[in-house]
Amino acid sequence: MQIQPNTPFFHDEIATKEKKVQDPISIRPFSPSLEENGDLRSKNITPIFTSYWCGGYREEGKPIHLNRIPKYIDVVPLGFAALNKDSTITTDDSLLKNQGKQTLKEWIQEVKSNGQKVLVSIGESNSTSWADPDPKILAQNAKELMEEWDLDGFDFHAEGSELSALKNIIPVMRQTLGKAAILTYTCDQRTPQEKEILKATLPHINWIQTMTYELELEEMISMATAYAHIVGKEKVVIGVKVGIQISFDSTPLDECQKLAEWVREEGFKGMMLYSCDADTRCYTGKKEWSWARAVHKGLGSPERDNPLPILIKENPFNSASRFLDEPRVVKKEQLAMNETVPLEVDSNTLEPQKKKKGKLASLASRIGRSFSRWCCCCK
Repeated sequence: MQIQPNTPFFHDEIATKEKKVQDPISIRPFSPSLEENGDLRSKNITPIFTSYWCGGYREEGKPIHLNRIPKYIDVVPLGFAALNKDSTITTDDSLLKNQGKQTLKEWIQEVKSNGQKVLVSIGESNSTSWADPDPKILAQNAKELMEEWDLDGFDFHAEGSELSALKNIIPVMRQTLGKAAILTYTCDQRTPQEKEILKATLPHINWIQTMTYELELEEMISMATAYAHIVGKEKVVIGVKVGIQISFDSTPLDECQKLAEWVREEGFKGMMLYSCDADTRCYTGKKEWSWARAVHKGLGSPERDNPLPILIKENPFNSASRFLDEPRVVKKEQLAMNETVPLEVDSNTLEPQKKKKGKLASLASRIGRSFSRWCCCCK
């Protein structure tokens, strides 16, 4: 997927200027000056660092548990909850696939005790679009989930074919959840329709997050500025992605830091990392927290790191792993991992068996999912 500055979304907001720039981080054509667009310039903004946690459902390897993420991550959206046609919200398919509800709720409390905020990211399911739920009933169910799990709010994962329904859902959600709730909108459509949705929901959302991770640095800056012309710099969080092996759309480490530095210098809201549960040698082949530290360093926020023990593994496709921790914590983590063990039924014996994946099968599966997503993005 490549950004097209001449599409209506960009053409209406940015006058195209072709200039050659030696240092991408000092690009100015993509960042209007204060004199040209005084309403866009955000002063005295302390950038925030948000990062998805998707360890509740990640299949290969052993993802980092929620309660072990760094303290310098300010907001953690949990991925993902799904809509149902009856306006309920499902968490079993993804969030609770690898651990039980009680374990996840305990992890949320540990994270919140550090002053961090926890959201649940909601998106469409295979059978339900944004147009299906009743906004009032959905908002009430979201409120109940928020109270039960002690959440700080919700993220709207804006992918699908019926996004215009969010113009009705988000205002009702704000009215039901109150002013204190955090509501974010994560997007990558870059269409005139999306611009209208953002303008309609702007008073009700705290910020938007981009998720076009495969773009080049200059393209990300151009895209961020286009969104800033719609919602303002103080509501734009730029998304980058952990470099999972065999992934076409990850963000290079050096670009993560440069982009974070640009965000800080230009007064944008902050940066989003997808996703912190995979920022370990198990998935990236690099030192633990490489991507998180690159973003953190670029944002220049106060050092609040916590050297928590995390899993280590030499072979990224090997399911065996271990934790460096006290015996008491190891036992607790082991119990959490054993709460939900995926089972398969042998067609010959009708006996349940633990899933087994060879290296080649795992590799083929990951390539297939990446190719599938690539095809979807290009439609």
